Amino acid sequence: MPVDESGVRLSPLDTNRFGIVVARADGVKRDQVEEVFDFCSSHQVRLLICRCSVEDVATTHALSAAGCELMDTLVYYERDLVKLPVGGEIGGAVAPWERGDTDQVEAIARECFRQYSGHYHADPRLDRDAVTETYASWARALCEPADGAFVLVAGEPGRRVAFSGFRQGPPEVGELVLGAVLPSARGGGLYRKLTVAGMARLQSAGARKFITSTHLGNWSAQASWSAAGLHPYSAHHTFHRWFD
Repeated sequence: MPVDESGVRLSPLDTNRFGIVVARADGVKRDQVEEVFDFCSSHQVRLLICRCSVEDVATTHALSAAGCELMDTLVYYERDLVKLPVGGEIGGAVAPWERGDTDQVEAIARECFRQYSGHYHADPRLDRDAVTETYASWARALCEPADGAFVLVAGEPGRRVAFSGFRQGPPEVGELVLGAVLPSARGGGLYRKLTVAGMARLQSAGARKFITSTHLGNWSAQASWSAAGLHPYSAHHTFHRWFD
């Protein structure tokens, strides 16, 4: 897969999902903007999804001036598992994923992310159904066995109401990748319990830090993470640029 020195790369998953050539670039800097656009031009990219730090005002302005549209702002949270190890706060009602849970996990994601305010949904040019299926297929993929990755579920077998997918990424860093709770099961701290249970498992596997992220307007997730001992440490703007 072609990758430029600036970090821009083609995104096969997005390309297959939306039927157009899509590229991604994370951590873009002001002096890389033209290089990113040149990559897109040479690879017939229709949609560029790029991110820059909210503190990098110069790059934010440069991307806006170049026709990129702000779609969301991601907020990143963390917990130091050495200074603040997971202990007695672990709650019940959480179980490891079983093979028969996969279809339910996918269905939960499809229902919960149908109106999600992330960067995909914020772009009116992307097909609504295809956007929703982005999260459904992502949730299903999390259920595929992989080293350092696992899914936790809540609810009775055959009637799951929530899930969270985790992975151990960089050395000693664990991450909550994606999670959701059905509307009918919200209000009882279930999402927090899933988060803490995932942290505990990652901690046992050697993780020294736990991270996760969401868009700025997802107040319920951020409140849950704060209650689970996480705090915000970084934020990035997400821009889309269409090449017609």
